Amino acid sequence: MLKRIITSVIGLPILAAFLFFGGWALAVPVLLIALLGQVELYRCFGKLKAVHFAALAASTIFIFSLLFFWDFLYIYLQNYVFIIIGAFLLVISVGSKMHNAAFSFLYITLPLSAILVMREGFGLHYVWLIFIGAWGSDTGAYFVGKFLGKRKLAPTLSPNKTVEGSIGGIVLAAVLSVMYALVFDFSYASLALFGIYGAIAAVLGQSGDLFASAIKRRMGIKDFGGVMPGHGGVLDRFDSILFVAVFAIAYFHFLGM
Repeated sequence: MLKRIITSVIGLPILAAFLFFGGWALAVPVLLIALLGQVELYRCFGKLKAVHFAALAASTIFIFSLLFFWDFLYIYLQNYVFIIIGAFLLVISVGSKMHNAAFSFLYITLPLSAILVMREGFGLHYVWLIFIGAWGSDTGAYFVGKFLGKRKLAPTLSPNKTVEGSIGGIVLAAVLSVMYALVFDFSYASLALFGIYGAIAAVLGQSGDLFASAIKRRMGIKDFGGVMPGHGGVLDRFDSILFVAVFAIAYFHFLGM
């Protein structure tokens, strides 16, 4: 627990700086997280192959393209949900040799790119809602589960998660989202919309966590890596972010906010 706290105390100011400056200052760490996450996933499935390096190169080109070409960023934002659905169908249709590489791009790179697109397309205040929804849920679930948790949520996938903790995470994420909207005066939008966002984001964040746990359980590993003390690998820390990022950009875009 102490390692988790220390890592968070060090990491949050660094994250805040990246988000504040945006542009290249954000694109580079987003790309690094995407690449590290993909490598962790490939190692989880076995040895790295040539097709995996091709996927890493594709991720690099894709992330940088979002900054090099503003028109591409705008088109990407306008069609984000359709692109996600199309990418999912592509993964289903590709052959077995490409499956892991295509899946990693869909599962890791596309969702992480939403952080950059949200920052550049919506602004600094909106991009923080991704992290509030995901990590607010993590925090609420951990502490409520620790002190009040009794009923197991998904004992096969993650024995420590409880129903009570899950509810606590949903409530905290919703409350924090509303408080955030109040602090930064999103007066043009109903506070209820932010509460709804926080609750749904929490559910998706917890789902992302369980999805990653299912992969680890299937492959017989505890963590994806050890690059982040107290957390494990990059994917162990950002697994909940992946699902929330996809939802956040679609939610606020279609609400016209």
